[in-house]
Amino acid sequence: MKKSIYIALLFLSCLLNAQNRDDLKLRIETEKSEFEKVQSRYFDLVINSETLLFKDKKDGRYSYYSKAKYDSLTRNQSNDSMIVKNSILKIPVGKNEYYIMKTGNLRTENYEFYKYKEDKLVSIERSNSVSQLYSKDNFVELTKDSFCGSSQCLYPYTSVKYAQLDNGKQFSNVLYSMQVSQQDMVSEHFYDKDFPLDQKTLLKIFISKFRKQALPLMKQIKYIRQHGSTYKTFDSKDAAYEADLLQPKIMARYRAESEIDDVKNSNFNLNIRREVELRKEYDSSDHPYYKLSVSIDMKSWKFKINSASGDLEEIEYFLLYE
Repeated sequence: MKKSIYIALLFLSCLLNAQNRDDLKLRIETEKSEFEKVQSRYFDLVINSETLLFKDKKDGRYSYYSKAKYDSLTRNQSNDSMIVKNSILKIPVGKNEYYIMKTGNLRTENYEFYKYKEDKLVSIERSNSVSQLYSKDNFVELTKDSFCGSSQCLYPYTSVKYAQLDNGKQFSNVLYSMQVSQQDMVSEHFYDKDFPLDQKTLLKIFISKFRKQALPLMKQIKYIRQHGSTYKTFDSKDAAYEADLLQPKIMARYRAESEIDDVKNSNFNLNIRREVELRKEYDSSDHPYYKLSVSIDMKSWKFKINSASGDLEEIEYFLLYE
């Protein structure tokens, strides 16, 4: 009886995975197909219209502009911001919906198409015909879908769901992901369940955990305190010394994560997120863990941290060289 129930549950699980897999592949294929139509319309318009190519001073990206609209607005002595806003080349796709294109390098074919609805950004789609890559960031659904057509890609289809956008308008706090492999196998990760310890709490308790747990984990690692000194066995004094160095960086990232700093310090928040990188990862056995990377005082620290308790599980340490 138990065996029959197990077989039935296994069959149901396989059936649901197959359905989810097919739904994901169909959605991404549909998004990609619709985007290719928009892209084709856009470049047909560029070829068949008189356009101008300008580089935006703010983001350093190129866009095409309608010369007729640009000249008309210039003659009417409109201000620069109105000229740029109203003469940029647009592809309408629905009521009050349109796409514009930006690219950082015209030679690499890395095109980004920004979709707006009532002048509000709703998605960014990217493509590269050479690398056979396509992706879509949906700022309404808070999802990121991607496709890779190369046979070298382990997972051609990927979809990730996020909880929110941070102050820098970047996706934050991943909730769920699904990947479909070349062999049509499904890999699912439920981050909201697998990471019960939230990132703010982890950062808040990290230094305390480091002071207590770093010593045994560093015993097998060659330790050198700084350039010019000699290698030695990591001891309690070293743990205290390194904890004091790490603490300001960790707490700065905590403030950024907690959005304590004002909007005027948004650049600070973005920089500290790069300097103190905290990511949710899974190992080869699908065991969830936090990966914390910190570079400070010409040293690189990488920590594998338990996703439920915040305990340190592994440490990598080495000096950086210019």
